[in-house]
Amino acid sequence: MAEDVRCGIPSDRLAGYAAYFGIPIELLADQGRASNDEALLAALFAAREEAVTPQFALWKNLGADFRRQYCADNTDAYMASLLQVLRGVHLLHLLYPPAREIHRGCLQIRGVDGQALNGRGSLFHQGEALPFVAGVSRFGGNLHLTCHFRDSRLLGRLMTEDPLRHFALSRRKPFYLDWLGVGDCLSGPATCAFMQCHTERLEAVKGQNPDELFRQSCLAVRRQAGPVPGDP
Repeated sequence: MAEDVRCGIPSDRLAGYAAYFGIPIELLADQGRASNDEALLAALFAAREEAVTPQFALWKNLGADFRRQYCADNTDAYMASLLQVLRGVHLLHLLYPPAREIHRGCLQIRGVDGQALNGRGSLFHQGEALPFVAGVSRFGGNLHLTCHFRDSRLLGRLMTEDPLRHFALSRRKPFYLDWLGVGDCLSGPATCAFMQCHTERLEAVKGQNPDELFRQSCLAVRRQAGPVPGDP
């Protein structure tokens, strides 16, 4: 294609290239446009994203609207404010009702990755650590926490009220959030399960490395006996 563009090609072949990549023909016909031009790259990546979008009605009808709303809800300014509230290491207590076993873990919110906060965590089950990666974003009036376990077999999604909506929520000491969600079962039949989760941020000592605090917290949680129903 590059040779065709350089040597000059019929407009119908150029139109074919544009149709194949899903971009306006003007982006290819402009001889003054470099191959790394920002507008051209943006159009190519947008077309690729559209091409891999699952082809069923909900995505086809709501995909573009969802992306616009998601971008509006997760601006750079909002992400910076949310990071100020959530950054740090949080203790995690997870319950799968009606089961009464309480699972403990740690979650570290580390920074901003595009239009979401990124983090990592570890959940302890039957003495084993289950590491996961996490992302936090807003949609409407709620925060969404997505946890993808590194074995690529477990996925969880939790929701809670956006703490930035209310001054009192964001200023809690200690700061905590209560989440509700669904995810894959840790044990038993391979089915989805309802989840209740409580997270509480640890107050770091001034100058303490947050990665070291996360490591120490994971070790401490792993060594502790699991809580039982009735514990505070």
